[in-house]
Amino acid sequence: MMAAKAAGKLRDNGWIIDEVSVAFAGDALRWYIELDEETRNDWWLLQRAIIQKYPPPPQRSWHGSDPSTPNIAPKYFYIRARLQDSDNLLYVGIKNGDVAVVSSRSEGVMVRHDRGTKELHAVHMLGRTDTGEKFEIRRSKGFYYYFASGPSFAAIEAALVQLLDAQGLPKGTNPVRDGDSFTSWNVTDENVLQAIPRDASRYYIRLFLDPDANAKQCIRAYVEDPSHWVGLDTSSLRFLTLKLEEI
Repeated sequence: MMAAKAAGKLRDNGWIIDEVSVAFAGDALRWYIELDEETRNDWWLLQRAIIQKYPPPPQRSWHGSDPSTPNIAPKYFYIRARLQDSDNLLYVGIKNGDVAVVSSRSEGVMVRHDRGTKELHAVHMLGRTDTGEKFEIRRSKGFYYYFASGPSFAAIEAALVQLLDAQGLPKGTNPVRDGDSFTSWNVTDENVLQAIPRDASRYYIRLFLDPDANAKQCIRAYVEDPSHWVGLDTSSLRFLTLKLEEI
């Protein structure tokens, strides 16, 4: 990286890849050749592959006695998306700042999940490697009212999945700026990604593909309160299941 900086090529992916590729030898060269083409041609992906193949050795504590916790490389993922009643394999990506469904992994956003804070962060997307932006679900306040056997309401609110910039401001072409924000995400043993409302004992969240054709495959959410659920018809919505795919 010092050579790239000196040559003014720090953000030139092709230049860095050409320089790095000739540095492999022996077993490392054989390992490099067997990598998929996408990883060999993307410096960010190649860095992650190198760190996972050759992790740093455990470090000792300052007292020089017992070994400290090993410096484990963080894990990175793509987000697979599967539509209800569909076998099509899709991914979550970023289009003009909007969180949306895309057709291939190469278009997808790379993320990391912090199991401590439960936050989900973008670390790499098409054309960008700085990122670090946080995923959130934000809903505006209010309820949907309708008539069943009498005036009733369902506490089911449309919300938008979006990214927050470094200042905590929502991004995208038409972001939701006011209302409740949910930034916690749980990952099950099967790597299924689930949004967590603040009161998980009362509410639950279901993600769906925006039915508006002009929304460009954006992902929305329903924040539902089963205690007030009175049968609002959601049969026309295309619900999504998200699953982390480790790199």
